[in-house]
Amino acid sequence: MQYGRGVVAILVVMLASCTAQQLRDFQTAFQSEPAPAAEKLEQCPSPAQPGTIAAPSLTPAQRTLTMGVWMYEDGDYGGSENYLKSALSQDTTEAERVRAHKYLAFILCAERREQECRREFREALAIDPNFQLTPAEQGHPTWGPVFRSLKPASAGGR
Repeated sequence: MQYGRGVVAILVVMLASCTAQQLRDFQTAFQSEPAPAAEKLEQCPSPAQPGTIAAPSLTPAQRTLTMGVWMYEDGDYGGSENYLKSALSQDTTEAERVRAHKYLAFILCAERREQECRREFREALAIDPNFQLTPAEQGHPTWGPVFRSLKPASAGGR
């Protein structure tokens, strides 16, 4: 599956200083206890050295959300759903919560769980009534119609 350049860049920088064992530990910890898993990445040494560019500072919630989106883009819907739900249980911004709900809706629609998909879109719209899908996302045959059926009601007659 294709990855967005931004997602790949963030993950490369974020995970560059982690050893393979630390990454395996992170995955194992998340599968057993989703919330503390993001803290595992904080144990990776800082890649910043004199004359180098420092990695962006991401919160555990941002790391968890990034992993959820990455797994979604890789087609691992089950793993992605776990990460996205974990991100929602952490200290996230409104924009991060909207993003998590959007990707959960995509997963649920793709798995033909339409009521749950609608619920996730409603959650995103409750946080941000101006939330929109991109034109490509709006045109998707599975979740596009679901989102369009909800948006007029949430726009308050605008």
